[in-house]
Amino acid sequence: MRVVSSTSQGPGWWLASDGRWYPPESHPQYRPALSSVIGSPAGVMKQPVSRPNQEGGRGYRALALALLVGGAVGGIIGLAPFAIFAVGGLLNSTVYKAPVHVVVDCSTGTYYVYQQTGSQFSVPGFSYVHTEFPTLTPRQVHVVGPDGRPDTTWSASAAQTITKGSAVYSDAVGFDIPTAGDYSVTVTPSSPTAVIIAPSLGGQFLHAAPWLILTGVGFPAAIVGLVLLIRESNRRKRRGLLLGPYGWQPA
Repeated sequence: MRVVSSTSQGPGWWLASDGRWYPPESHPQYRPALSSVIGSPAGVMKQPVSRPNQEGGRGYRALALALLVGGAVGGIIGLAPFAIFAVGGLLNSTVYKAPVHVVVDCSTGTYYVYQQTGSQFSVPGFSYVHTEFPTLTPRQVHVVGPDGRPDTTWSASAAQTITKGSAVYSDAVGFDIPTAGDYSVTVTPSSPTAVIIAPSLGGQFLHAAPWLILTGVGFPAAIVGLVLLIRESNRRKRRGLLLGPYGWQPA
């Protein structure tokens, strides 16, 4: 059925030579809009889009956040006690003026009598350290264990040092602690000197190792969590671009 009118019925209607108005689609030069053929805006066919599994994405993000936060907290919790026990334990060691007799609560491992052997001087951009070889000998250090038996002492290598303030202390005489407990240590140098009685540097760090393990596990876990979060964020962005403005957008 052909539709005609004596007046224009809206945009696109045209006046023919017979004095009547005809609809746009009856004009000889009429070209249908692509959107009217396909039936979607801007000539883009609207495809049905299935809704992705939001629960899976949320679970993925929750796991990543748990790794990031839990790992960071665990790493910090482990690092602080490690620094306190491993480094602080040595820096806070008591300095004795020898000759001296003292009872030391020892853990198992190797201990040293560190003798003051020098000093250091530091200013911004410059540091100077002067040390000499220890003069203490094994005969000048007498160690008795909780059972009343004397421990064997030996000359150390002076390779391990502790710095307190400007004073430098080097390991002079070593002895082993087979059983933890109170040990009587007597130091009788040939001339007055200052000493520190403390575990070997390696032993001190070994006692604090469990905290370092927590740090070693925590920080890598936090890095993994961060990487997972970045990957999930990029995946969500790519999904949004693929779906376009007419599909479901990720929350």
